[in-house]
Amino acid sequence: MWSLTDAFDRVYGTIELRRVSATDLRYRVSFRGDVIGWSTTLRLGCERLHAEFLRSHGPNGGPIASWGTDERER
Repeated sequence: MWSLTDAFDRVYGTIELRRVSATDLRYRVSFRGDVIGWSTTLRLGCERLHAEFLRSHGPNGGPIASWGTDERER
């Protein structure tokens, strides 16, 4: 099991190695306790987990205000 931590050493996600058959391995990726997917490599699992961490810092959805157009363009 691998844990990813933020700048304050708080764990924000984990990656667990799981055997799904006699010859097949997968990585279970969890962000803040919720499974967000499975990966075939540890590298891909880390990328997905870190991308989810970065997305959690931004706004959900589009911008609230319309930026509109310049009055001269009308």
